[in-house]
Amino acid sequence: MPNQAFQRTARKRAPAELRRWASLSSIALRHQPMRAALPLLLALLSVAPASYAADGELLCKACELVFDRPFGAYPAAVRTCAIQPEQKRTGCVATFVATFYRKREQVAEFVVLHDNLVSRCPSEQTREYFKERLYYLATQLDREDIPPLFKDFDFGPVALSVLGPLGAHTDPDNKGRMYARALERHMPSKPPYFQQMLDRCKAAQPDAAADRPQAGSR
Repeated sequence: MPNQAFQRTARKRAPAELRRWASLSSIALRHQPMRAALPLLLALLSVAPASYAADGELLCKACELVFDRPFGAYPAAVRTCAIQPEQKRTGCVATFVATFYRKREQVAEFVVLHDNLVSRCPSEQTREYFKERLYYLATQLDREDIPPLFKDFDFGPVALSVLGPLGAHTDPDNKGRMYARALERHMPSKPPYFQQMLDRCKAAQPDAAADRPQAGSR
């Protein structure tokens, strides 16, 4: 198994400090949220010189160099996980870093969806898709994760009859239920002027949806 071979090599060549990092591969393969951090850690190990014993802090320095730019996730993880027992710190740091980058992508998508809803005129079905997807992301984020400018995201329940068969996330059994869960988790307000935006969209395009493709000439 590649995982076993990696650990054998690490045990032979690495000092005690790096052996704890080598054990992360087996932990990450058992825990889904930590898998995102594994490729980076393996890459850092691969660029270290053959004389690992000469500098037992090399990997930690490399991690600091990577994660200090621009967000400093690794140093923050080390500070957060310092209270954990020593044998649990490696897993704690890996989970923290993986969660940080996953949430960063989710927040970026949330902001794009919010902007599409408050400043664009999509078709009715696309609008319901945006809402369902945004509410799903909200259920995955904590209150402090969402930027203040985007905390007003109560766009109303998703009209499943309009959304139709489109899927917006990987939990189809709870399609349409994300709205209630997002409201319970965040208690958002309705966006100001959202209804006026909807009225303007309808007035500008009374006969056709904004992003509905036009039929080509035969």
